[in-house]
Amino acid sequence: TLPNYVDYIFTISNKDFIFFKKIFPDKTHNIPVTFEIENNKVKKLDSSVVHLGAMDWKPNIEGVSWFISNVYPLLIDDNIKCFFAGKNMPNNLLKRSDKNLYIEGLVINSKQYIENKNILIVPLFSGSGIRIKILESMSIGTPVISTTKGAQGIPYTNGENIIIANTPQEFRDSIYQLVTNQNLAFKIGNNGKMLIKSKFSNTFVLNKLNEILK
Repeated sequence: TLPNYVDYIFTISNKDFIFFKKIFPDKTHNIPVTFEIENNKVKKLDSSVVHLGAMDWKPNIEGVSWFISNVYPLLIDDNIKCFFAGKNMPNNLLKRSDKNLYIEGLVINSKQYIENKNILIVPLFSGSGIRIKILESMSIGTPVISTTKGAQGIPYTNGENIIIANTPQEFRDSIYQLVTNQNLAFKIGNNGKMLIKSKFSNTFVLNKLNEILK
């Protein structure tokens, strides 16, 4: 197989790193994708959450459908605005748009779509790999609420740089806390930026590569 003939194997997720490290312990290294932190000065939509992801990927379809069916009804009385977008959005989900439920298809600029919302939500219960949208959101200081599965591969600390929620009530309570407590939202968002700076910045990755290639 190909890995037998290369000098180095670089992975971007801890799960892949663990897998290849067992087979090729001397040449497997985890090198994450890189982001640079930014100061997001865009005005936020009040009480808003957002999900953005390709909707031709089954885990996203399952996660979004689960959230709309199980979590959104718990948010209606709180007047929380929920935004969902992604290429190939199924018609059955598009038809579920409501007063505070905005569902659309492909967006041209993912960063612009996310940066004016209060919270990024990642309701994933299957799939593998690292969620780039979580890292992208952290880099601009947008607080993230994710399932344990969705945050897999990210060296997070629950309650410090991300909030983990796995049930409808946990999602509802976490969203409510962040939209009503600006200090908590700032803390989670700012600590997310610090995580990016310490573990996913260009400087961190270049230093790690230099050590490996010495």
